[in-house]
Amino acid sequence: MAIRNSILNGTAELKGALRTQLQYKTLGRNSKHHGVNLQAVLPIGPDCKISGKKKKIKLRRHFE
Repeated sequence: MAIRNSILNGTAELKGALRTQLQYKTLGRNSKHHGVNLQAVLPIGPDCKISGKKKKIKLRRHFE
């Protein structure tokens, strides 16, 4: 019920996260695996869609 009311008022947010690991080569040698943690907060409008003029989502670094 609280989620429905917040969506109808246009104040709901959806949080998304992406975790991955990268490995790259420098001068023919492999490096260690480097972890990348990214997150985004998506505002949800009263029509239950992502609100805002531009729908481009910017992922930001998340430090644990």
